[in-house]
Order: sequence, then C-alpha cells, then structure tokens
Amino acid sequence: MRIETNKRAIVGQGIDTDFFKPLPKETNTILQLITVGRLSQSKNIETLLDACTQLKNNNIAFHFSIIGPAITPTEERYAEKIKKQCDDLGLEKEVTWVGAISQSALPAYLQKAEVFIHDGSTDSLDKALLEAVLCGCVVVSSNPAYRAITEKLAPALLFSPHDAPALASTLQTLSHQPPNIRQQIMQPVFTFIHESYSISKLISGIVSRY
Repeated sequence: MRIETNKRAIVGQGIDTDFFKPLPKETNTILQLITVGRLSQSKNIETLLDACTQLKNNNIAFHFSIIGPAITPTEERYAEKIKKQCDDLGLEKEVTWVGAISQSALPAYLQKAEVFIHDGSTDSLDKALLEAVLCGCVVVSSNPAYRAITEKLAPALLFSPHDAPALASTLQTLSHQPPNIRQQIMQPVFTFIHESYSISKLISGIVSRY
C-alpha cells in the first residue's frame, strides 16, 4: 500500500520460513530456471522467453520451468500467445509449462531450481519472488519493489523491465559461476528477506502496534 498515512503499518508478507526454506542444491549440468505466477500480461513472460532464446543462441544449456495457471479468458488468450511464441522460438525442449500446482508442492520446485526469473510490471512485491528467495533461488527481477531491497545488496541481480538482452546477459554470467559463488551473491538478500517477511515478523509487528 503506497498511500502515505500514519494508519499504515508495514509488517511484511508473513511467509512460513519453516516451509519455504532452502535445501542443498543438486549438481546440475544445465542451468535450472524457474518462474511462478498466473499467466497474465503483467508477468511479461515474453521477456523471459526472449532471454532464453539468447541463451540458446549463445550455447548456454538451460531448462526453464514455468509454473502457474491461466484462470480468466484474458489469461487463457495470453497463455496461447506465449506458448505459440515459445514454439516459434524453438524452445520446446528447453521450456516446461508445469501449469497449476498446490501451495504444498511449490517449495520442492523452488528448492530444485537455481535461478528464479521475473519481469513484473507492477510496483507490488510479488510473494512468489520472496518464496523463491527463501527456498535458496538466486532471484533476477525487474520488479521495482525488489529493486528497493536489492539495489544495495546485490545490484547485479536487477534488470530494467522488458529488457531481455540484459536479463540474458545476467543469466549467462550466472551460468559460468559455481553454485557457491551464486549463493554468496544472494546471501545478503536472503538474510534481509528472512528477517523482514517471516510469520514471526508479521505477528510481532501486529502485536506491537495493536
């Protein structure tokens, strides 16, 4: 909520950090990418697919899992559009459209992935992005609210909205780094989000105010 008022209390998203938590990553020979969210225009999936095309053209081995449903008729039309784009770009083997999954199944997908990519066009801080951070993913995003968190902690993980070349360049750099180096880059962001958006932080914020 961006209205300036003394009635506003920022208490965080209240994520269960015992449920969304990191596990040791498997050693992968290809870069494991993921994104999570409804298949809506605001998610700018086109940007992510264009970046994947550039990775493929540069001989970077990767797999990209897209998790989330199309619910409304508008979203269904958008899903058809981006799936056609995926086929036209020749990414059928690299991209998996997972579709809708339960909340209880989500951590396992995030814990196996290495890099969460996101091109959100709203100013809101997407909860799926925070959950990905807490599951140990390196999160690369254009989201303005994520920028406010990350700009000082890990600026290399940011790109401008709709800038597929910039996203592809960041992913290519990450693909050449050992997993431990990626995690070192991400650690300050993980620590901040773990401390700021947990259920305990939410409850203490509410109790202290009311």
